[in-house]
Formats: sequence, structure tokens, C-alpha cells
Amino acid sequence: MTPSQDIIAWLVPAPNCPAAETAINMPQNASRLVPCADMEFLSSRIKTSLLANGPPRHALAITFTAQPPKRHGRFIIGTDARRCDIVLPKMDGVAPQHCSLGFDGLSRLTLDDFSQTGTQVWYDWDCAGDQRDFSWVLTSGYTDGFPSTVQCITVDIQGIRFQIIANDHASDKEAFAAKVDALCAQSEPAAAQLDALWAEPHCTSPLNTLTFSALPALRHIVVKSLGNSPSDEVYLWDMERPWEPMVKASA
Repeated sequence: MTPSQDIIAWLVPAPNCPAAETAINMPQNASRLVPCADMEFLSSRIKTSLLANGPPRHALAITFTAQPPKRHGRFIIGTDARRCDIVLPKMDGVAPQHCSLGFDGLSRLTLDDFSQTGTQVWYDWDCAGDQRDFSWVLTSGYTDGFPSTVQCITVDIQGIRFQIIANDHASDKEAFAAKVDALCAQSEPAAAQLDALWAEPHCTSPLNTLTFSALPALRHIVVKSLGNSPSDEVYLWDMERPWEPMVKASA
């Protein structure tokens, strides 16, 4: 089990939200899955609904070291399993990289949206609707200001709703500050290396060892027809996406 002081926050599926339950149980998120009942602080802060079939059993944990972010010191949320730290089911309006969780200069946990469709953040019952290219403050950091008095913060990513519960680091503020600084200092070279790792591997023909990447991106393929009046037709084959059908070249 992940040590409690390594946990930054939990994403708890909101009541009556099957899409969030689906996200919680996706194989790509298995390493972040934690049982709610095993953590007293977490279970005591989960808001439930009278219409729900009991409290949620599991949540996703974002952590400093056990599962650090893949790049840029922020945890990316979206449908792209290669680039996202928390993977969401593919639904209308949910982008491959939709939003992110991380810290600002005051060590406040924030949510940043960079999608085309937007994200909603509810502070108790207050919400401004879908906001695009927007940043929300989720914890008060080193201050005692907003949103320290908010009882429940819910993030709605185009119908996938999570309650965000920040962990309590009041007893180890210095250690917490050091962890935040280390997370935010994640360097760009590491990100560039990850970009290289994310690149799709070259496809190799089963007939020989020639890789498609060594050929021009578009190849002209001549197709000879049979019959009494044979003719040749030219097609274009995209070698960077060899699984797609060829397109007939224009005259």
C-alpha cells in the first residue's frame, strides 16, 4: 500500500456516476487504485448521496513518488493512455489530454483545463459551468484562504465526475514543501525523453527487415488489372499509417 504521506490527493467517483466508476476500474489506472475503507481520513470526507448504493469502495491516488507524473510536474488526465497519468474512458467531449493536476507557486493544488470542450469544478453547490483554458484552486496551500472552507470539491470532465479530496499534510509541512518543490522542478529534458519513448515503434514488414520508416511517407503503388483490356491504376499508400486503405491517385 502507498504510504499515506506520499499521497497528494484522491479522485473519488461521484455518486451515481457510472463513467467515473468505469475510469476507476480501468486497467491503466490499476496502480493508483486504493480502497477507501482502509484510509480513515479519506473515508471520513467522502460525500455520499441517499440515492447511491453506499459509499464508493475505491479511489485513485495521485502521489509524489509511488506514481509520479510522466512529465512537466503535473498529472495529465484524459483518454490517451500513453501520455496521461489518469486515463478516462473515451466519451464525447473528453479530450486525449483534457486537463491536469499540479501545484502553483503557493503550493496550492490546482486543476488546469486545456481542452476544447471544457471542465466544470463545483465548490459545494457553486459552479460556473464548463470553462476552457481555465485554472481552479483546489487547496489553500500555505495560506488559510479559499477554498479552505469548502466542504466538497467535485470535478466534472464532460460527465465523468470525481470528488477531489486533498490529503492532510499539516503535521509535516516542511517535508510536504520539499516534496512539492521536487515535483515542480521536474525538468524538460525528462519530458523530451518521454516524448521519444511515446513515439510509435516502426512497423516491420513480415516479408523482410525493411522498416516502413525508411521509405517515403507516401508510396505510389501500381495496380495492374486483368482482362481483355488491361490497364494500370496508381494508388497512394501512407507508409506512416500502413494499416489504412490505399487511396486512388488523381489523374
